Amino acid sequence: MKKLVKPLMAFCVCILLVILSMCIAAWVQTDFGKIRVSTGSFETADQRAGDAPGSIAYKLYVPAGADASHPVPAVLVMHGYQNDKETSAAYGIELARRGIAALSVDLYGHGNTTLGMRFRGWGRAKLTNLDKTVSGPKRFLIMMTFSIMDFFKPEISAGIKDSSMGGNDAYRFLQSLDFVDADRIGITGHSMGTWASWSTGAAFPGHRAIVLQCGELFPPRLLRCDLGEV
Repeated sequence: MKKLVKPLMAFCVCILLVILSMCIAAWVQTDFGKIRVSTGSFETADQRAGDAPGSIAYKLYVPAGADASHPVPAVLVMHGYQNDKETSAAYGIELARRGIAALSVDLYGHGNTTLGMRFRGWGRAKLTNLDKTVSGPKRFLIMMTFSIMDFFKPEISAGIKDSSMGGNDAYRFLQSLDFVDADRIGITGHSMGTWASWSTGAAFPGHRAIVLQCGELFPPRLLRCDLGEV
């Protein structure tokens, strides 16, 4: 019996430590109750991504005091490849602590978003020349070529459906929230999310700023869309 007491006590201590750690993590995530954190999903705005409506999962960080009477600025946060909305938790918490709402979303093919990466579409890539269209088993190579954007170079991007990977829908959703100042929205993305940021920024030229993390920059002459030079 005595041989079982110490292991049992150790087990109970471990359980208590786990519970305590979870509580501390929750307190930190909400800045000790000052930040409202919620998860959910919203449907895509139209059917361009597929025959059936899809949903994009999100995690929302709202600073204390933000409401319809006191709208706050906001930032759309987009993760990198093989990550999800939880990857950006630290950014969301810190932004909300500083009075800025943050919407972190699961991009196509990631997390709990129902639309796969194929809904991003694929374009014509310069493997040997621009006249060759890659399809079949090599199609994944095009999906991995995140620099092909739907507004970038028409000769290679004609097959791209939505290179924002849900970012455009997320931006609209963020604009619709009554506690968000729709004229003060920024965009940030990491790695794969930088290409989504470029595309979202092109679709919404009224954004206030874009911060690219581990992305690439282009000269203005290469960035063309229906809205003109951006």
